Amino acid sequence: MDEASWIQIAYPSTEPDWPAVAEGTLLQLVREHEEPNCAEFALSELWRRNHPALEELCMLLLHSPHADQWLKASAISKLLLSKPMTGFDVALEMLDTCAAVQLEEIIEAANYEYQGDLRDALLLHPLIPRLKKRLQEPEMKNLPFVDLFFENFA
Repeated sequence: MDEASWIQIAYPSTEPDWPAVAEGTLLQLVREHEEPNCAEFALSELWRRNHPALEELCMLLLHSPHADQWLKASAISKLLLSKPMTGFDVALEMLDTCAAVQLEEIIEAANYEYQGDLRDALLLHPLIPRLKKRLQEPEMKNLPFVDLFFENFA
């Protein structure tokens, strides 16, 4: 049995020392994403290591019909952290169909980047007016940081 299979079988009663897990095993856990929590931990570890395949892996998860909403939220979060403008482009594509947990990550990233060097580019990005419209839906009003988003992007 390979290490990725063992990790998935043993989880959650035995959690590995993620920084010690081999790169190939982490990649396998994300690519196969059979156990979503293990895939999320593996993706986080690859992000921490600044792995060159991170963008590809995030895109794989975001487009996978087998990845759950929380794993997709982790993927958009990692993409927004590592390549913000690429992440905002992807967020625009998924905006109309993404779950609230994914919207939370997009809102948080927009608020964060509003305070930094990407403010001007973000203000011109087509995501912002579409996100404003989506956040007008009654069920979205209670998401964290919505008020700050509207304050920032008034």
